[in-house]
Amino acid sequence: MKLTILLGEVEMESSATLIAPPPQPPPPPQASARQYGVTRPISTAGPTEADIQMNMELEKFLIEEAGVYESKEEATKGEQVLQRIEQIVKDWVKQLTRSRGYTEQMVEDANALIFTFGSYRLGVHYPGDEIEMLCVGPSYVNGEEDFFFILQNILAEMEEVTELQPLPDAHIPVMKFKFDGVPIDLLYASISLLVVPEDLDISDASLLYDVDEHTIRSLNCCRVADQILKLVPNVEHFCATLRCLKFWAKRRGVYSNVIGFLGGVDWAILVARVCQLYPNAVPSMLVSRFFRVYTQWRWPNPVMLCAIEEDELGFSVWDPRKNPHDRTHHMPIITPAYPCMNSSYNVSQSTLRVMVEQFQYSNNICEKVELFKAEWCALFEPYLLFESYKHYLQVDIVAADVDDLRAWKGWVESHLNQLTLMFRGIECSAVAFSSGSEAIRVTKPISTAGPTEADIQRTLELEKFLVDAGLYESKEDADKREEVLQRIGQIVKDWVKQLTRLRGYTDQMVEDANALIFTFGSYRLGVHGPGADIDTLCVGPSYVNREEDFFFILHNILAEMEEVTELQPVPDAHVPVMKFKFDGISIDLLYASISLLVVPEDLDISDVSLLYDVDEPTVRSLNGCRVADQILKLVPNIEHFCTTLRCLKFWAKRRGVYSNVTGFLGGVNWALLVARVCQLYPNAVPSMLVSRFFRVYTQWRWPNPVMLCAIEEDELGFSVWDPRKNPRDRTHHMPIITPAYPCMNSSYNVSQSTLRVMVEQFRYGNKICEEVELNKARWCALFEPYLFFESYKNYLQVDIVAADVDDLRAWKGWVESRLRQLTLMIERDTLGMLQCHPYPHEYVDTNKQCAHGAFFMGLQRKQGEKTQGQQFDIRGTVDEFRHSINMYLFWKPGMEIYVSHVRRRQLPPYVFPDGCKRPRPSRIMAQQQADKLPYYDGEVSVTGSGERHLKRKKDLDGVDVNQVMPLEKRQSLSPQPRDSVSPVIISDKAISASPEQSDKGFSMEVVESNKRTLLGETEPEYASNSSTITNVTSKGSCDDAGFGSVAVSSEGNTRSVEGSSVGSNNPGYLQGDVCEADSESLSDNGCGNGNLRQDGSQEALEPNAAFGMLLNSNEGVNSEQKAVESNINGLRKLDLCIFGYEVITQNERGRKPAARA
Repeated sequence: MKLTILLGEVEMESSATLIAPPPQPPPPPQASARQYGVTRPISTAGPTEADIQMNMELEKFLIEEAGVYESKEEATKGEQVLQRIEQIVKDWVKQLTRSRGYTEQMVEDANALIFTFGSYRLGVHYPGDEIEMLCVGPSYVNGEEDFFFILQNILAEMEEVTELQPLPDAHIPVMKFKFDGVPIDLLYASISLLVVPEDLDISDASLLYDVDEHTIRSLNCCRVADQILKLVPNVEHFCATLRCLKFWAKRRGVYSNVIGFLGGVDWAILVARVCQLYPNAVPSMLVSRFFRVYTQWRWPNPVMLCAIEEDELGFSVWDPRKNPHDRTHHMPIITPAYPCMNSSYNVSQSTLRVMVEQFQYSNNICEKVELFKAEWCALFEPYLLFESYKHYLQVDIVAADVDDLRAWKGWVESHLNQLTLMFRGIECSAVAFSSGSEAIRVTKPISTAGPTEADIQRTLELEKFLVDAGLYESKEDADKREEVLQRIGQIVKDWVKQLTRLRGYTDQMVEDANALIFTFGSYRLGVHGPGADIDTLCVGPSYVNREEDFFFILHNILAEMEEVTELQPVPDAHVPVMKFKFDGISIDLLYASISLLVVPEDLDISDVSLLYDVDEPTVRSLNGCRVADQILKLVPNIEHFCTTLRCLKFWAKRRGVYSNVTGFLGGVNWALLVARVCQLYPNAVPSMLVSRFFRVYTQWRWPNPVMLCAIEEDELGFSVWDPRKNPRDRTHHMPIITPAYPCMNSSYNVSQSTLRVMVEQFRYGNKICEEVELNKARWCALFEPYLFFESYKNYLQVDIVAADVDDLRAWKGWVESRLRQLTLMIERDTLGMLQCHPYPHEYVDTNKQCAHGAFFMGLQRKQGEKTQGQQFDIRGTVDEFRHSINMYLFWKPGMEIYVSHVRRRQLPPYVFPDGCKRPRPSRIMAQQQADKLPYYDGEVSVTGSGERHLKRKKDLDGVDVNQVMPLEKRQSLSPQPRDSVSPVIISDKAISASPEQSDKGFSMEVVESNKRTLLGETEPEYASNSSTITNVTSKGSCDDAGFGSVAVSSEGNTRSVEGSSVGSNNPGYLQGDVCEADSESLSDNGCGNGNLRQDGSQEALEPNAAFGMLLNSNEGVNSEQKAVESNINGLRKLDLCIFGYEVITQNERGRKPAARA
């Protein structure tokens, strides 16, 4: 092999002429930053008739003359080749798995997948174009040996494979070959999974965990293609334009990223950006605008389809501020998928000059075409290279045979760009970047504009509304809070002196002993309202600990004081806290023991030295105060910040998204979000900041973090939020980073479901603010309460009961702190297909004889999913949740929890403001309203009216629902055993005759699996080898949700039943919508005593019969049992036929459900 470079005879005046840099293109005309902003379109105008005519002519040229569309036979052959190659790589992986001694099951599960990218994936490939594909394999199959050696040998032995050329050292390692005449570029990516699932989502960012740079680049080929198709406004117009411009680039000699021009992905991004700038343009317009835009583009300003995601997993992204190498790029075209990289890194000054000249040439042609002075064919005239220059370099590549030449040529060609760079000898270190790239900065304001007169007027109106809403406390209340803080400060000082004396310290030490009280949260920020709690921190010396001294001795001191009520210690919380009321003022008291023997009166809480030699809970406790102080230092205007934060906290509470316990955001989270907006708009007044808040966070690309300042790392060795180093941080969905060291994510509680709810509320707030700015709405519209109980059709009800109010307070605090886990468990066990919306408000049924509290969760199938026949069995999920709840160390008799499913019609009256449900429209009116409503394929209804209009009159067995007296669905319970929880099965079956037709057959049922009687008063002898029916007294009506419709306990054949219906011979739980039969048939007294027989007739029951009788002995059990089972079977048939329930009991779990109508 040899490489010969021939310099032809040249006539030159001096030797310097050859190496002189070619003339630079004239400076492009200036364009305003607003016109060429990153996200805003230049024009939304659609095509004229002339544009449509030119577009038809362009398409005709591409089809008839250019021949850029492949035939149907070629397309079919390409699909067959893809299938064949995929089978080859699957067999290859299985062979490697077996040879490495894995189990037979592992060999059977071994898998590899083929994904396409590039022009084939984008739908713009030409006849004879290569098919670019990516093979994704498991973690134990590597690229160096397994792919480039074993798979290469397998392919080399196949007759269909020719021209096999591996390029393992390329920037993106690739294996090139032809399979049955079809050119293939095959990449490989080994991901961090032992088994590659068939339904692998290549766009999932988790695939990037624990892989190298080559794998990232390989995976990104597919991820970028998918992202481009998502970001263009019209895929068809994009594809037609890209097909045209690829043909143009090849004709003009600027299509090759190997030698320093642009490749397929570069042209795709350039075209996609023009499609964003002109979203309603047709291809002929887009081709013309393409050349107009890039003739005037001010390189090296980057071309980006979306904002650059930074620091998600720690991979390097394109950022000329941080990466010196990125400053040398001449024509940055940034990929839209994380990690965002410059796809045109090969472009040099020389090739950029050539491309700009071609853009200018073609812009001139397009202007002539628009003036009907030229035809489209003129645009695609081939570039006459050998008539454009006087001097040339000739690079000859020779080898012994064709196969050697193929490999040798590939290597040389990949390095030809280096020859250009070395020949030019350019220095790129001083390349200046204009404002286009600086706009990527995290901390730079979006706008420094001040308020207009209209903004000032809206601010006055907003402030007046907040005052009228009662968000500001009176002077008397403020003075009382100061007195309470002083009193608590004196209490903790005396407490520390007492402990110092008891531990035998000197009198001087006792005299100097001290503790200080600091405030944080809303009180420290000055945004607390009447009745709000005061977040306080007690800082004590090193010898006073949290576990015994604070949560035992100080707790006992406070418990003996008359002023202290509702004392509730929570030592196991993420930030240990003691909650109580002092003289009616709610206090949350934290404790931090610092590494000092004496706490000075002038202690600076922001001093980092306080964090020396303390544990994580102490750091978190101290950071409450340190974060509050840091926020006030970082906002440009404290007064505007406080007003805006006060407004948005009120909004969050009204919209049900203010609670970090249940997975939403708490006070510090909202403060950080507002502070960030204040930084982005430093001169804005509160009305502007509220509007910009919703605008910013409606468009925010989570999980990009919200940060007020740079993260300080490794100062004292504490763990800081860093998803590159900490795998747990990668799971955070809505990171909001605290500004004080150690910087942590304050919103770690947020789940996918709660993030979805908050983003929906941000959009709602953004829409209202836009109307306020247009004077189409008033501020009060922004604060309309969220109608949670009209937004979903299915709910989980979590009832918490205890013997008295004090026990309930402690028990409820424990349960509430773990409610978020139930949401996460349901998301986990249903693979995110069942979405939960926990509502942070507590409800109390005053009719209950025991202390009671209830929380609710809205349930819906994941929006956009069209699957039918799917069941969500979360019985095990609820059992797991129950088990975690029962770990409470301070459990007392009477502390119980009940989880049950209710439909919207079954909601108890006490959840409504006036104690009764909203009146429902008549069936005729409801049907008329439904006819006017647009179709909505989802679970959430924003109004709640006209939602379920169609009632089925009879089931397939002829049961007339109108003849059925409504039964009591859910009845009030006495305290039950600890593990009495009603797990849930959610069935997604499409029943054509179901009254839930608007819900696509989305139905639920509750299945009880415990094996203990549910009535606390029942004596053990009642749990014999026969069925007993327990008596439950209900003070509610038919709509009273109570604690459960039916509860079945099983000890062998023993069954103890509460509620309205029981299964036959298998322990099960069936909750039916019998009360929904028909509104005309409802009696005035709600769920009156009525019974449904199997033949559908109605039979009156005595007060102690069927569902209202407790058998005190075993006598007569069989006769009563038969009567009840007869009644229940009728109810079961009704539920199955009309409401589409599938009953799955413990004994039926492994059997196929019975066929339904």
